[in-house]
Amino acid sequence: MDSYGRNDIAGYGVVLVPATPGTHELECVIWRPYGTFMERLSASFLGGWPQLTNPEKTVLDESRYPLMTETVGAVHITLSVVTSRTDDLGVKLG
Repeated sequence: MDSYGRNDIAGYGVVLVPATPGTHELECVIWRPYGTFMERLSASFLGGWPQLTNPEKTVLDESRYPLMTETVGAVHITLSVVTSRTDDLGVKLG
């Protein structure tokens, strides 16, 4: 939330959740669409950076490659993974 009370998507990121039990330290790089000159100019004065119309396509579709992006930071995540009944399902972990 900015100083005017508006919510805005700061960026997008993807991280794989480990399958092994325990505590994991992860880093997720955050990026956003680069946008046109006018979108960037507007965003610098008014906020509201360009957003994806369909974020799922960035993970599921090969058409994401022409997308121009810029890195805007990273999120550091501490995640605890707990597993149960993996032997019953025939799954062997780490």
